[in-house]
Amino acid sequence: MFLSSRQGSREIESVKLLATDSELSWEKITARIVQLREFVEVVQQIVPQPSLLRAMQDLTQVEQRIALGKDFTVAALLGGTGAGKSTLFNALTGFNFADAGEVRPTTELVTACTWRAQAQDLLDYLNVLPSRRIEHDSILTPVPNDLAGLVLLDLPDYDSVKFGNSLTVTALLPMVDLLIWVVEPQKYADQLLHQSYLEKLQGRAASLMVVLNQADTVSIAGQEVLLADLRRLLDRDGLSQVPIYVTSALHGSGIPELTAALEQQVGNKDILLNMVATELDTIALRLANSVGILEADLDADLRAVLIEKVMVASGVPALSEAIMQGAGKVRRVAFTRPVQPGSSVLEAVRNTWVEQATLGLRGKWDLDVRSLIAPAETVHQRLGAIYAQLPLPVLSSGALRFAYVGAFFLSVLGLLGITGAMLGVPSVFLDWFKMIWSVSLGGSAPKWGIGVVGAFCVMLAVGWILGAKIRVKARGRRLAESYVQHLTQEVEVVLEELWIKDVALYLEQHKKARKLLTGR
Repeated sequence: MFLSSRQGSREIESVKLLATDSELSWEKITARIVQLREFVEVVQQIVPQPSLLRAMQDLTQVEQRIALGKDFTVAALLGGTGAGKSTLFNALTGFNFADAGEVRPTTELVTACTWRAQAQDLLDYLNVLPSRRIEHDSILTPVPNDLAGLVLLDLPDYDSVKFGNSLTVTALLPMVDLLIWVVEPQKYADQLLHQSYLEKLQGRAASLMVVLNQADTVSIAGQEVLLADLRRLLDRDGLSQVPIYVTSALHGSGIPELTAALEQQVGNKDILLNMVATELDTIALRLANSVGILEADLDADLRAVLIEKVMVASGVPALSEAIMQGAGKVRRVAFTRPVQPGSSVLEAVRNTWVEQATLGLRGKWDLDVRSLIAPAETVHQRLGAIYAQLPLPVLSSGALRFAYVGAFFLSVLGLLGITGAMLGVPSVFLDWFKMIWSVSLGGSAPKWGIGVVGAFCVMLAVGWILGAKIRVKARGRRLAESYVQHLTQEVEVVLEELWIKDVALYLEQHKKARKLLTGR
């Protein structure tokens, strides 16, 4: 049995969101951009090109926004047809510059106002035409202000009948630091607004405002009802922390409060930092399905299990046991070579390995790993050639036979000595024993001495046989272990080549891509 998924794999952690980092810095932003660019390089041949192309374009856009200045705050008025964005733009800037009127859609081109900011390059980057720009530090400025560095945009209606207008809004959203969504009493609950835009901006809640404009068209009591319902909808969108401002751009009510909120945001040095972090998180999350949730860890233990399953299917353990058992026999034992695993058995082993190796992978990663694992028939043929060529161990029974013969004669002499000592039966053994005793020790040999020597001969015969068996069995065990070890090495070479090596390298590539994407 292969290892469990938890034992044999490393689980992926979720994408590490920069926007939630309490110690966010430009160094971390730069490092994250490098990670995402490297991810795109690693997966060039695996992930669909449209996804990678969009990611690279978005990363380039983020880098351009950073390069154009960290001292600017880009805020944008967004909303549907008739919400009064352009009127609100004029009220905030003090100019009658934006195209406010009754004809819909009124705003078709992006309009920009800058407060004491040399932002020509930035406005070029935002595709704002020179004719649609106005500077707040010009001679036309009606009153002083504290919004230095602000670039305020009036964007086309997101629900415009002209399709190009909605595309402009979608393209500019990632470039804007502060989003100001303008709604009005009749369309504040618009499903398109909430489902297509606000619900998807949870990550940018810290740089998001909602303005309920045209409050003059509703009574005070009606405003309270509308605010409560708008708050409910924003809470449902996951934007419970987003502030709501009530204005009447036409009559100027609520404009000072909204201006003060803008001043506070412009003074927030981290607003661009948070916007960029959120955009990088969005890019990473959009690519999240480009890699699997984990990859198999084909470590030594898992590979050993695979090799063992193939060896068992080939009958190698049984052959090893037969070699060790045959080493203790006097007659020579003939051994049967390992057999090629049956095609169905080997196919089952391969299928199990495939499932293990593709654990947690998605899409092309999964398909590629499956194609890298050779068919069972290829392994079947390679193993058959190895089993046929590898010589079987040869067991010699000569030493054991000699031990049996020698022990037989010793035991016969010993028994003659014992019976002669006990019964006084004359024998050649006794005569020799008496002669040796008298020559070496003098005098006649006692009966107990003859019995002791006989018993010693019997014990020596038994010891000789036991010792010979132990030596022969030890040699048989060494031969069996050597044969199995050699065979295992040969099988391992085949499986490494056909089932393991390329898969392991590919999974390392997946692991690298996964870590780059998640930022872990």
